[in-house]
Amino acid sequence: TLDVAGAFTSQGIDDNADATAITIDSSENVGIGTSSPHSIINAQGSGTAGAVLTLENSNTALSSGNTLGSIEFYSNDASTNANGVRAKINANASSASGATDIIFSNTVSADTTLVERMRIDSSGNLLVGTTTSFNALNGRGDIVAGNGSSNGGMTIYTGSSNQGAITFADGTSGDQAYRGKVEYNHSNDSMIFNIGATERFRVHSGGNFSIASTS
Repeated sequence: TLDVAGAFTSQGIDDNADATAITIDSSENVGIGTSSPHSIINAQGSGTAGAVLTLENSNTALSSGNTLGSIEFYSNDASTNANGVRAKINANASSASGATDIIFSNTVSADTTLVERMRIDSSGNLLVGTTTSFNALNGRGDIVAGNGSSNGGMTIYTGSSNQGAITFADGTSGDQAYRGKVEYNHSNDSMIFNIGATERFRVHSGGNFSIASTS
């Protein structure tokens, strides 16, 4: 129904906006807070918060494993087992006290089963290929990669004349930012080990090594 003031109501919809709130353009794009949507759904906000999308679970007694909200990526590919939900981002309760994990999942070729690939747990640990954090065991599980039952690894990819490094810091300024370092120099194929912000050991491309020297 449309009353004389221009307010629209129907079963399940109550519009009390005093200006245009939702626009559907000729391309069937939906604009929320904007009359010129740039994509299928375009929400526009203002101020310091910008536009916010809220996914809410109304359950007042959430348990560990319950999902607060999800974003799914769906395919209509007609190839064998290629249609359906192909990727998903979940926010799951990890306890009954408000702790939450963010979970990223996708599928492999010709398989409809979603497999978890990465998780940011409620303690801020990044888990890749596993759901288990080592942080509770030794306090060093901020980033965990691998599942303990197959090959695993990490690649640092640089240019042929550049360096790749893993750095250990105990501060953010001066040499606090690089107190320890393992570095590979691709320009001369050497591996360098720094301790106390100073190079202590180097392995050269021919297999020779030097201690407290760069040559």
